Amino acid sequence: MEKQKYFTIRADIKNSSKNKKYEELNDLVGKTNQTLSKIINNNKAIISFKVRFGDEIFAVYDNLHDGIEAYQILLYHALSMEIPLYIGCGYGTLEKITNDEHLINGESIWFATDAIESIKDILGKYNEKLNIKTDVRIKFNISSDNKKNRNVQNIFYVISDKIAKRTEQQHRAVNLIKENKQLENYQLYDILEGNINYQNTDKEKEEKRIKFTKYLQRAEYYFVNDLIKTLIYLIKGEW
Repeated sequence: MEKQKYFTIRADIKNSSKNKKYEELNDLVGKTNQTLSKIINNNKAIISFKVRFGDEIFAVYDNLHDGIEAYQILLYHALSMEIPLYIGCGYGTLEKITNDEHLINGESIWFATDAIESIKDILGKYNEKLNIKTDVRIKFNISSDNKKNRNVQNIFYVISDKIAKRTEQQHRAVNLIKENKQLENYQLYDILEGNINYQNTDKEKEEKRIKFTKYLQRAEYYFVNDLIKTLIYLIKGEW
């Protein structure tokens, strides 16, 4: 039987010795965990996002889907706060499983470490540095085989690029639909626009449903979801 694999995220702040953003990192971690608690089963990670060593963010999830979801939320909040990050992700086994971020160890951690170290290049490769104002670089390793990593990285980069180019309202719309799976789109539109407890006619419901759907379409929400499914299939061979 194949050993269980885990998703690790390591993020270092760029030029940390020159950048006084330690308080912002704690704020980033707080916002990320708060959002995730509404999306992923109360954010039951092995290790929820924590700040290590003053300028590094660290988290470990016990499955690929939740790990990728956590990465998306971290990326969103980092961009909205304009924090320049190197983000390295790894997917693999663990030798020691513990909620102590200093003791946990194994393949997943090593892959994430290799990933983050490889993107600290001056320029950054075409499929690592996001084409946005804030300097954010991302890398995802699942193996010591660079060919396998390259295929995964290309899809991972496209997903990240689509997320990075969303407007604030598009980000909010995406988070709302993830946080409130029981609500209809017209209800989510009212929340997005601040119209709480508004009594809608059937015509208004349909108009608002269409407007909210347009937010999701412009955010390429459905396309990104399909890309994530493709990425998981490439890695695990299952939908």
